[in-house]
Amino acid sequence: MYTDFYPDRKKLETSYVAHRPHYQAAVSELSNDIQSKIDTLKAHVTVKSRIKSFESYFEKLLKRLEKKRKTGLEEPIHDILAFRVVCPFLEDTTRAEKKLRSAYVVHDVERKGENHSIGEFGYNCTHLVLEIPERIRKLIPELDIDTVEVQINTILQDAWAEVEHELIYKGHIAPLDTPLRRKLAAINATFTLSDITFQEIRDYQRKLHKELNKRRQSFAAEHPGPITHGNHDEKTTHETQETEHDVNTSYGNIRNLDDLLVEALHAHNQKNYTTAIEFYTRILQSSIEKRLRTIVLIHRGIAYFCQTHYQMAHEDFTDATVNEPDNSRAFYHLGTVDRVMGDHSSAISHLQKSLQLNPYRIEALIESANISFEMENYPAVLEYCEKALRINPELPAMLKLQSMAQTKLS
Repeated sequence: MYTDFYPDRKKLETSYVAHRPHYQAAVSELSNDIQSKIDTLKAHVTVKSRIKSFESYFEKLLKRLEKKRKTGLEEPIHDILAFRVVCPFLEDTTRAEKKLRSAYVVHDVERKGENHSIGEFGYNCTHLVLEIPERIRKLIPELDIDTVEVQINTILQDAWAEVEHELIYKGHIAPLDTPLRRKLAAINATFTLSDITFQEIRDYQRKLHKELNKRRQSFAAEHPGPITHGNHDEKTTHETQETEHDVNTSYGNIRNLDDLLVEALHAHNQKNYTTAIEFYTRILQSSIEKRLRTIVLIHRGIAYFCQTHYQMAHEDFTDATVNEPDNSRAFYHLGTVDRVMGDHSSAISHLQKSLQLNPYRIEALIESANISFEMENYPAVLEYCEKALRINPELPAMLKLQSMAQTKLS
């Protein structure tokens, strides 16, 4: 038969206060230890910490004793020291959990909110019970606890946890507060939806940047040498063959212009230029902001360029400079196609405009050096090479061109 136990509050409080300096030392050590582990994720994650007040501890102790009286099960209190790992995005919470699981001994895992019904509210969060590392226990031998609680959540989940703690946990909202509970459920649903939306935006941006970076890195490889007038439709030895079978584009999955742009870039990166041009054209037929129109015109121009449709590329690059006269990249591409079409005078003019708008655009410096060499303007070659090599000293092509120009002048 269970015998009721009445804890001595005064005695417990005296012991709790006496141990507080050790708790503070442990919190400091563990905060630094957890942060050092999380920092390896290369994400903007914040670690918060707190020491449970004696009032909260004693209240929780009485609840545990009441539960033990009913079930016979003794449940320890793990959150005298508690930490919050606050992450910007949902995916970061998964990565943070994985990192902590690999770095510490985990005694328990609880996922708050996963059992909530649609009509219920409450914050969603992962709670880990971690064993305090032996290294820290040796530093603080007087420490009388073995475990701590770590909550992993997003910034919005953390904000909701603070609100819930003040309004619900401390406020003791009763079942009769139905209208208020509905309002809180709506707020929590908004936070949850916002987290999902932020993650979707991040996923889209990552996918878009990945495709854009591939585009920028591959343009130099697709860039043919100068051609003579009359052979604009001939493939050069530098030109890559277009492929149609590498792209698995599903038109049904394209929901909006953002999806269309990603699919266009993906098709372009797979050298499926016809599909890419089709998608770029569909975007340009829509009502889009000036900056995006310039970007799409440039990329469609590059796709035409790769098909050796230089006149159509020239028209797109020209439209891009008209649409956005202060866009250095548009003038760089226009100068590039001028060079390929054999119009060195216009190429130099447009590349100089590109460098006037952005003197640090290294690809414009490189292109200017190449054109100057073809025009036998070797002093200009050395000037452009010197500027390019100041920005990036490890450019083999520029080092070689610089050496060739010096030889010509000697």
